[in-house]
Amino acid sequence: MKLYFVAAQSTHDLTTVLKKVNIPEKKIGLVTSIQLVHRLPEIQKKVKKSVIIGQILGCNFTNIDRGAKVDAYLYIGSAAFHPIGLAWHTKKHVYVANPFTNEFTRIPEQEVKKYHQQKQGKIIKFLHAKTVGIIVSIKPHQGNMQRAKKLQEQLHGEKKSYIFLCDNLNPEQFENFPAIETWVNTACPRIENKNIINYKDAMEALT
Repeated sequence: MKLYFVAAQSTHDLTTVLKKVNIPEKKIGLVTSIQLVHRLPEIQKKVKKSVIIGQILGCNFTNIDRGAKVDAYLYIGSAAFHPIGLAWHTKKHVYVANPFTNEFTRIPEQEVKKYHQQKQGKIIKFLHAKTVGIIVSIKPHQGNMQRAKKLQEQLHGEKKSYIFLCDNLNPEQFENFPAIETWVNTACPRIENKNIINYKDAMEALT
């Protein structure tokens, strides 16, 4: 099967929302998603005290360095997942300039706290579970059987574990396997719910 990757760069007008940006911190790190990353130099010219940090991934915001020498971050985009995760990861204020609604906001601390509590709750559930389902995607560039086997080796002797292959991941289907107490996702880390934790969190919890 041939795959074609088509760049979907945004040409949306940023003028209105950038005029609303008002950040008290001294040095601001600019981050955005792939659709707007090519426009960061343009954004930097309009946002005072700013430096370009780069692209943030929806599935992995840890590529943004905790040690970046900025006092706060400005995320330009619409998705809430990115900036909440960034605020949790960096422990700094994260502001959002949404060019599609022209709203300028700051991620509330209670949202970051809620995100943290949800993560901790899932990790505790995983550690107490006796039977674990390990999800492996068969989609191109998503599948990672090596990770699944490594986790299974870590769990050996402590928990029963089973590897499940899937194409489209539908959490509702997990109800067909009531013996599985919790699930670990080895594909895109963004795929989570109250019963699914990602591979990285699971491995860190075991160390």
